[in-house]
Order: sequence, then C-alpha cells, then structure tokens
Amino acid sequence: MSRELIFVIGTPYSGRSTWVNKYIFEITNSTHVDANIYSNLYLKNDDKTSKLSEDTIEESRLWCLEEVKSYLTRENPIDNIYLSLISCRPDRWREFIQLAIDNGYGISFKTPKNKLLFYYSKHNNSMEQYKFIESKIIHRYPL
Repeated sequence: MSRELIFVIGTPYSGRSTWVNKYIFEITNSTHVDANIYSNLYLKNDDKTSKLSEDTIEESRLWCLEEVKSYLTRENPIDNIYLSLISCRPDRWREFIQLAIDNGYGISFKTPKNKLLFYYSKHNNSMEQYKFIESKIIHRYPL
C-alpha cells in the first residue's frame, strides 16, 4: 500500500474538517492534521470575540508542518495523513510537499463533497451558506 499526504482543499468554512472527520475513521492507519486545533489560533479581542490573525494562521501552519513531520518520520509511519490548513494556498505547501517526497510519500488533493458544505445552522439554503462563506473570506482576506 502506498503512503500519501493528502491536502484537503477548499475555502474557509467549506467543510474540509467535517469531511475528514466523517471519513477518516473508515480508513485504517490514517490521521488528520488540522490547523483549527492549534491552541493559539484564536485570539480573544477586548470585545471577547475570537478572531484570527495572519500571525496565528502562519503559526498554525508551522505547527502543522511539525505534526506532519512527526508522522512521516516515526518508526511506523502513518499511511494516510490528511492535512487541513487555514490558508490552503499552494505557496504554503512547499515544505509539506518536500517532506512527503523526502519520505517516500505520494501527494494528492481532495475537495469535500458539496453536500457536506451545508451545516445544520442558521442558513436555510445553499445560497445563504455561500453568502456566509463569501462574507467570511472577504472579511478575513480582503485583498
């Protein structure tokens, strides 16, 4: 069986973590490295709301890099490593790809199925959910 580093790609709030958490347990010898669980990712503002910053997004990426490295280089390596980054852009993948190549791992990319995009939430239909995602992305990444 070949080993793979699997980038789970999609916009923020598009269901990447939901997809992995739903399906990863069906696949043996797999793990999920998720930037959302980085402990310092969400900083509290004075108004008591959580907000991401460019610094914490980069810190979470570096934390994921160390996590992936630990799975790739252990005595009994994990076969499938699913990676979900906050800012899942190709320019942030270089070190991960090099680590995978150096350790004999293949690389693949998965996008969650659209039906997982829509959560049980305040959004009544797909158009409302898309507008919510768009507003979050524009707020977080205005350029």
